[in-house]
Amino acid sequence: MGIEINRLKSLLKSLEETNKEIQIEHILPEILLSLFTEEGYQSVERSPYRKSSDEDSRFRWDLVMSKSRNVEFNEDSIGVEIRMNRVREKDLDIIHRTLDKAKQTGLKRVFVFCKYGFSEKALRFASEFNPQQLELYDMQSLRRWANSLTDRDQDNVNEIHYIIKSMSKKFIEAVANNPRELDNLEWRDLERLLAEAFEGIGFTVTLTPPSKDGGKDIILKYEVSGEKKSYIVEVKHWRSGSKVGANDVVSFLNVIVNEKHNAGVFISTYGFTKNAFESLTRIERDTIKFGSEPTVVSICKTYVRINNGLWSPELNSENILLNNGCLF
Repeated sequence: MGIEINRLKSLLKSLEETNKEIQIEHILPEILLSLFTEEGYQSVERSPYRKSSDEDSRFRWDLVMSKSRNVEFNEDSIGVEIRMNRVREKDLDIIHRTLDKAKQTGLKRVFVFCKYGFSEKALRFASEFNPQQLELYDMQSLRRWANSLTDRDQDNVNEIHYIIKSMSKKFIEAVANNPRELDNLEWRDLERLLAEAFEGIGFTVTLTPPSKDGGKDIILKYEVSGEKKSYIVEVKHWRSGSKVGANDVVSFLNVIVNEKHNAGVFISTYGFTKNAFESLTRIERDTIKFGSEPTVVSICKTYVRINNGLWSPELNSENILLNNGCLF
């Protein structure tokens, strides 16, 4: 959304809790601007219209929203009126005056907000109009509008996740059928592929952000005989064909030790330099496993077999991670 969701929720809560007119006048425009922006509108400006003197407020709006950058009103423009009246018996007169102002200023759409709600007469009167010509909003309907955008935002996120997940499955199948397809994958696609594969194999998976990943690309959690274990995976898929050297290996080992993971797997699709493992002790070599292109292919094939119902009982997820296709 144009406004950060938690910020929007905080503003709505503040608006709901205050009865001070000056605070309402300060909070509400920010909420309305953010909500209208999500519908494709932008603010022309606050109180932009002057037909007579500044003292004459008959032709001024609290906000005017438009889908055009042109400050002149057009048929898409919406006049926003913010009312503070608590006496509902007067709101029908206010609505009539607001509609008259719309006519005088050339606006076809009117949005009126009153925190304290509207009388039954006003609501019945508004229902006689095309819904887009006259809209009456109180606190409850404003919150429903905000929630609908929040839900829509989450739906978009879910849809993107579904698309990424579906593509990752396709990538796994492609690599399992033809290892050379690895050459066509970008590094982030490979990380997503492995995250999907490990999840299908039985791990609880966290794919870290592209930047500031803390020295690991994927975090895996797995429970063995009631014991919870965690592993990390670092992936290097350099399209230049470069190999991973000793410095990267030592850095990865430090992450395993400092974060107290059970073990780690370092995968470099183009392999490692000859001296990459020279400084490792035997114990360290038990803590870190290394994989290359065949490791990725083996994991993809295992994923496909599992998804086709061809699961071998003697194989568990930990064995697949630490032994299946790893160099040592």
